[in-house]
Amino acid sequence: MKRPTNRNTDYWCVVEKSGPDIRHYFHLSVTSTPSLYVDHQEVTGIIGENVTINCHYSNTGIMRWCRLGKNCVTGPSGSIDGTRVTIDAQPSKVFTVTMSELNAESSGWYWCSTGNFQMPVHVTVSENHFTTTNSYSTDVGTITTVANKQNSIGLKSLIIRLSVLAFIVIVGLIVWFMLRLKQTKAESSSRTVVDEGITFSTVKHNNETSSQTQEDAIYSEVEFIRENSPQRSNAESDVEVM
Repeated sequence: MKRPTNRNTDYWCVVEKSGPDIRHYFHLSVTSTPSLYVDHQEVTGIIGENVTINCHYSNTGIMRWCRLGKNCVTGPSGSIDGTRVTIDAQPSKVFTVTMSELNAESSGWYWCSTGNFQMPVHVTVSENHFTTTNSYSTDVGTITTVANKQNSIGLKSLIIRLSVLAFIVIVGLIVWFMLRLKQTKAESSSRTVVDEGITFSTVKHNNETSSQTQEDAIYSEVEFIRENSPQRSNAESDVEVM
């Protein structure tokens, strides 16, 4: 309820069911200064650690710390559902409630009380928590609420997605490297086969001097002998006889 008016009002809450409804009436008293209030109506804690609630009061009466629907602690110390509770009333008009060694079952609704006034407080216990603070003003002062945001599921999901992406990238690089290596080997093998079919020889030109060439040269004279045919020889003989 925000911005209450300076008027006392009766309220009631109800739970509907198949049989008779369950109703509970209460009276809301609005004053300039609250008779009972807490620093935070929403507190968070971690399993195994402690939480502290400061209850400010201006009236008189028995100071109690209770869990909704269960037992209360009225003395300096006690326990609620296995959680140790201590109440320190040394500061004037303030008593401090400390819940020690929290467990998962410690989460729930509690309320502190002095006399006939009660102030509800919700306690949330978790392993990891992220806290944001929201404040708003009312006619009776400023009420601050602390919201507990559980982001562990989202963080785990992000880590899983990044891990899968990294795995895909690594596998892709390995496949690319293997294909590249295979291609390089194939090119090297084909180049070797082509090289084996080629025969290389070295041609060396010997430049010898002219003197050596002349020494090694053999000169010969060729004489052509003309042979006369028999008929021509006979004719010449006849001419001589005449």
